[in-house]
Formats: sequence, structure tokens, C-alpha cells
Amino acid sequence: MTITKVIIVRLYRFVWTVLRIFSGLLLLIPAIVFVAHIADRIERSTTSTYIPPGPIVCGKMAGMVYEFPRVYFPFWPEYEGKSSFHPDFINNKRGCDANLRSVFLAMAWPTLEPAKDRLIFEQGLEHEGLLVAISPIFAKEGDLRRGRDYLLSKLDEVKGRKFTYDELLELYMVEGGDTSWEGGRKRIYWSESPGEVTSLIECRWRPRKPNFYSCEMTFVVFGQLYVKANMLPEKLVQWSQIQLALEVFISKSRKRGGV
Repeated sequence: MTITKVIIVRLYRFVWTVLRIFSGLLLLIPAIVFVAHIADRIERSTTSTYIPPGPIVCGKMAGMVYEFPRVYFPFWPEYEGKSSFHPDFINNKRGCDANLRSVFLAMAWPTLEPAKDRLIFEQGLEHEGLLVAISPIFAKEGDLRRGRDYLLSKLDEVKGRKFTYDELLELYMVEGGDTSWEGGRKRIYWSESPGEVTSLIECRWRPRKPNFYSCEMTFVVFGQLYVKANMLPEKLVQWSQIQLALEVFISKSRKRGGV
């Protein structure tokens, strides 16, 4: 091998080694950035002072300030900002000047006292009290007639059939197979006043007794808040009392207008 060939081979090996090292460094950059980010978060969490949550959840919905005792909350309230699935969720603005996206309350019926957390997690949708979600109205959520029509569109056996009216409940009702869930059935109830649907109830079915295990009632408060109340089917006979009681509860929780 001539000297020229030796020089070329060595130069080739040197360049190849440099390229391998350089490519390795490029691959390490994302890992280094990630580790640095984690270290920074750990440092901030260890140096910052922990502030325990107060006894009151406060925030604005539709421009009005609401306060709810924290003992009603089995889960954290959702403030405007990052989703609760995002690690920066804890940095969302909170307090009475922050916007609430939703609150979830668990309460007993008929007292409306806070429910025991243990029962909530044990019973789920079959909770013996009320599970209540409140949020400001977004887009067309407040149009319950549209919501009813959507639910009916997911039922078979209802096209061309007249709805029944339950004199005892004072609700319109239809039952059919749920096309979005094979083998399932649903009952849809609603109340009406001239030109609008004022409450909408969806009762879910399962293939074991008691077949209808949960009913969710949706209504609007102040024309601004979207309320969903989950209850056992046997409480359906009290739907109007439940709706009125929740309206009063929410009204008493309203404190002042937004800035």
C-alpha cells in the first residue's frame, strides 16, 4: 500500500469517527433537554412553598363569581388553561378572578349535603345521591332541543313513531336500541315549554337487573350555565324537585359579577 493510500484510509477513518461522534451528540440533545427540563421542574417544586387548598373553591363562570365548599369536590375543579392531563395543569390561574371551565359536585339527596367520597368511588354512576357537573355554556350546548334530537338520532325503532307522554312524570318519553352501543337500550325523557326543551334526561341500560341503572338530567340555569345531574332511575319521579333544588343551590353559590 502506498503512502498516499495509507493517508487516504486514515483520513477516511478519522472523518467517519468524527461523523459518528457528531451524530451521537445530535441524538443526545433531545435527551439532555428532557433531563434538564425534569431537573428544572424538580428544583422548582422543591424550592417553592406548598400552599394547601382552601376550604372554598372560587372562580368565574359566564362572568359571574361562584363559591362552592371544597367538601363537595371528589375531584379538582377545572380552571381555564392547561388540561388536567397536562403536567402544567397545576400552574393554571386559580381563585375568584380565574375562569372555571367546570366543577363536579357530589351530594346527598334530598339534603344536598356533601356526599362521602368513599361511596362515590364505590358506586360510580349508581351513586345513591347526585353527581352534578356545572360549566359555562359553550357553542350550542344550551340548545336542549338540539341535544334531544341528537340523542334520538342514536336510537333505532323511533322513526315514524309518536312519542309517549308520561302523565305521572309529566315528561315526554321514547325508548329504543342504542345504535352507538351494540345490544344496549336507552330511554330519553324531556320536558317542554312553548318553543323549547327545558330539561333533557337520558337513562342508560345494561344487560342485568335492574336494567336501567343511571339517569342523567341536563338543564340550563340563568341561560348561562350547563348543568348535568346524574341520579338513580328511581329518583326520576322527583326530577322537577331535583332541578329546582339545584337551581336554588347554584343561585346561592353565586356571589358577584366579574370584573
